[in-house]
Amino acid sequence: SLDRRNFEIDVQPIMRGTIASESAILGDEPTIVRSYGLVVGLKGTGSRLMPAPVRAAMLQEMSRRGVGDSASGWGNLSPEKMLDSEDTAIVVVEGVIPAGGVKGEFFDLRVSAAPGTGSTSLEGGRLYTSELRPGELRVGSKQSKSLAVGRGQIFINPFVEPDASGKDSIDRLTGRILDGGIISENMPLKLRMAVQSHAKAMQIQSALNSRFPKEPGQTEDTARGKSGDEILLTVPPSFAKDPSKFLQLVRHSSLQPEAVDRTAMAVRRSVLANPGFATEAAWRWKALGPKAVPMLQGLYDYPEEGPRLAALTAGAYL
Repeated sequence: SLDRRNFEIDVQPIMRGTIASESAILGDEPTIVRSYGLVVGLKGTGSRLMPAPVRAAMLQEMSRRGVGDSASGWGNLSPEKMLDSEDTAIVVVEGVIPAGGVKGEFFDLRVSAAPGTGSTSLEGGRLYTSELRPGELRVGSKQSKSLAVGRGQIFINPFVEPDASGKDSIDRLTGRILDGGIISENMPLKLRMAVQSHAKAMQIQSALNSRFPKEPGQTEDTARGKSGDEILLTVPPSFAKDPSKFLQLVRHSSLQPEAVDRTAMAVRRSVLANPGFATEAAWRWKALGPKAVPMLQGLYDYPEEGPRLAALTAGAYL
């Protein structure tokens, strides 16, 4: 059957023969997640005031998590009594899951007193476990599927706000939880083919699995052809803390990973002819792997800054 074109790709000459010249990555944007949460451990600076729908949702969530059940470790304190205490506060929790985020990895959270509440400070508080979801801040059945959970000790910025005036000019209603978000499942990543082609998809799959072979603890191949249209990607464990680097290497990977010398020399000629391609050249060399290093060494003292820095950056990485 004839190949079907899905979309046009126009790449710079230095990117010809790469994965990026044949496909586009889907899921390469970070995902903002948020929720309402309960902060405990305050010293009378919380508030029992909150919008009725938020209160109803929090009561339901707390009951689901065992608050009020002596077996849960919360003793006999009921959800209602906890929400009515001024040692607790309802907050809005927000975080950003990086593109290609891997299950079990951590990310930072921002916590702020929820609108419609009367809290005066979150200092010394701890966020009780909260389900974090993409999209708008909602309660009830309209919520999106949870992608992460958030919990942990809140840290207040001790420095004075630049525009603040008055006796207490520290913002005590906003804080951070370092590594407070935990990703619940791998964020989906796919390559979408510019032209539907089983042969080209198989070539890309083979090239990526050759460049990124399965690592210890990795259950799936790095690239798995779903069809002539799409290839599913798995972030290898060695890139779990920096999936964006993996995605850059994927984009810049060669369709012919075995031809390292020829490709490295072609990239070299391209960046010497047009030093404006220095960033792309560095990534292309990095994507070729350690066998490209001998091709770079002659540029380490090249008089023009762009090609020299590209070679030094890639050489140091490799």
